[in-house]
Amino acid sequence: FGPLASVSKEITIFDKYLVRRLFETGDEHVTWMLKNLDQVAPEGAGVVLIAARGTEGQYGQETVPSDAREAERLLREYLPDTWGRLGSVQVVFAESTRARHMHHDRHIRFSAGAAIEVPAGFDRLDQPRLRDSFGFTYRWSPAALAELESREQEVKRARGTHIVRLKAGSRPS
Repeated sequence: FGPLASVSKEITIFDKYLVRRLFETGDEHVTWMLKNLDQVAPEGAGVVLIAARGTEGQYGQETVPSDAREAERLLREYLPDTWGRLGSVQVVFAESTRARHMHHDRHIRFSAGAAIEVPAGFDRLDQPRLRDSFGFTYRWSPAALAELESREQEVKRARGTHIVRLKAGSRPS
């Protein structure tokens, strides 16, 4: 994704399970993705992560807290304190009842005019070589990009959505 990220002022990552492993074990591909985007994105670029809170793990236990303030506190604890090139990082937490209706396929949309849609989690991208094969779809037509952006906006506008803003170069407040 480096070439697309290097020419995009905004990158949006949409995956309702995006931060689940971060809250389960503290080991997360989100941190890996942000560090890599921080290295290649243009100075001042923004990243928007769209995920869900109140999601359940394998055995039905809640892995991302339903309580918005607790989810935010844990997020700030786990994510890096500063960013180099990134101008902002924003996390949009969908409320758990809304999250059940979030589209299953994940995507990364780049303001450069393209997106990558994947049916499985982004954790498969945390190594230089893919661990398993999974299909991905490259989207570039205005209609396809508008559909992905519509999914994002639906979550952002939904009742109960909680937004966490992390600014570059400073300790989150």
